[in-house]
Amino acid sequence: MSKAVTWEYLNAEQVHRCLSAVDKAQLIAAIYDANEQNNGNLFSSSSLTSAVAAGIKTTSSLKQEQEKILLDMYIHLIRFSQGMGFNPEKVSTLVGIVAQSHHANVATRATNLQAYKDFEARLVAHSVHRPPFSAQVFSLVDGKAITDYMLNSYFRHYKLYQYAFTPKQTAEVKTVVFATPHNVPPHHIVSMVKAIPMAQWEASQEELRVAEEERLAKIAEEEAAAAAEAERIAQEAGRPQMTAGLRQQLDMIKSTVSKMSNDKLDELETKLVALEGRMSEVNKPMSAGVKGPTKPPSKK
Repeated sequence: MSKAVTWEYLNAEQVHRCLSAVDKAQLIAAIYDANEQNNGNLFSSSSLTSAVAAGIKTTSSLKQEQEKILLDMYIHLIRFSQGMGFNPEKVSTLVGIVAQSHHANVATRATNLQAYKDFEARLVAHSVHRPPFSAQVFSLVDGKAITDYMLNSYFRHYKLYQYAFTPKQTAEVKTVVFATPHNVPPHHIVSMVKAIPMAQWEASQEELRVAEEERLAKIAEEEAAAAAEAERIAQEAGRPQMTAGLRQQLDMIKSTVSKMSNDKLDELETKLVALEGRMSEVNKPMSAGVKGPTKPPSKK
């Protein structure tokens, strides 16, 4: 299989030495020896080579720190393999997948999702028996355990790996002058000869404030008067207007009523005079026929 990484980063003897290490010091020595025997493929990063080839200025001050970070990653990876009971073939394949995936992520500046998809594709290629395209090294249970481990370790701190392994770039800024620069004159500053005392300035500001208030009050009064006049005009416009013909009819009615009243009064006065005359005539005979009291006849 062309994409298989089994025995590419660690051969059988190197895997056996790593698994048989009794302490951390022996495991570190075994990893460093395997790296030297395999031309440094465990700690090499193609990103630095690509950056130099592209003419980008980079700094290599984190070289030792990068090796320590990768060494710590390989130590925990081998400890995980021992806990899972992997055989040498699985250990070598797992170390190769992680190393190859990490170097590709650094070189391509992949995002967290892109890095995970690349790792998943490499793991699936070593978990399915489909020659010559893939070979089944890991079982389904192994693949699930490896995925959980990588999610909780490498991909959980992927931003830190990016910061530590991404080549630092130095940007150079140059100023290019295309024309003669125009010198802007400074703002005009009033001479101290024309300055006034603070108290005088405050008094002038107070006068301005009072004048402004008076002006606003006058404007308010004018607006109120204009509003009242407009309201009066509107009310007058709403009243019914009396025409000349209607006024003439009203005057005729008034004169008729007045004439009728005078006629009635004259008629009443005539009737009263007549009644008074009749009363006088009735009272005269009654007063002439009246005599003194008579004595009734006596009885014998």
